[in-house]
Amino acid sequence: MNRFVTKFDKEFLEIGYVTINPYLSGLCANFGGKISLTRADDVSREFKINHNENYIEGRGIAGFFKPYSDALLLVERTGDAEFKILSTLDEKKSDKNADRSSLILSDMSELKSTDEKWFNLYEYAKLLIGGSGDDTLQCLPQLNQIEKYQYQINTVKKVLAQFRGRVLLCDEVGLGKTIEACMAMTEYIMRGLARKILILTPASLVDQWYFETKTLFNQDFVRADDVDFKKDKNSWGKYNKVIASISSAKLSKNSESILNQHYDLVIVD
Repeated sequence: MNRFVTKFDKEFLEIGYVTINPYLSGLCANFGGKISLTRADDVSREFKINHNENYIEGRGIAGFFKPYSDALLLVERTGDAEFKILSTLDEKKSDKNADRSSLILSDMSELKSTDEKWFNLYEYAKLLIGGSGDDTLQCLPQLNQIEKYQYQINTVKKVLAQFRGRVLLCDEVGLGKTIEACMAMTEYIMRGLARKILILTPASLVDQWYFETKTLFNQDFVRADDVDFKKDKNSWGKYNKVIASISSAKLSKNSESILNQHYDLVIVD
């Protein structure tokens, strides 16, 4: 697929680099450490790319991205590590939404499970569900029993927007890593981006996770140590939300079944 929506995170633009998503970085992996970008007004720049950290940097990067206020941009691959930004500049936005809408409808109608468009569909879903530039968490009004701190909210926003759920939460003990993880999980559920979920935790914390997901986040998880769950050979495929101890998940009778599932989200404590 030559055209796709990708994210250029300009949070650190002032210090000279822009974070890109792993998909775009991967497209350039076999063509050296550089990427060539051309704007809608035909201004071109070549930037260095760090494949390990997924960011680009180089002379003129601030000026190059200045005309774009949106982070999600429609691009077209024109060469090995060359891309044309098709999204219009801020002063010429009138047709941008129409272009994206037609592209979304076209791609969804032709979607096949074996191609790369599953990744792109995820990016499109963020545009449709979250709204352009809107990072408001939809889950917050539903979490009335939880004292929500701004640093936790900011963390969850970064998990969704910057890291797309692939993240390590490494706060000090007592700062609410479990709350942050469950907030991110609930947000994904409410946005329709996660349905089948597995939580893996030490055996001593299974009770805590089961209690908090149910009472604080209104999520009905099944425990893998439940008698009925263990009796049914098809339990791992039957239930969409499962909490299991890490030790039990590692057992050969369970690990094979777990690896055969396609989870939308996995949380490991």
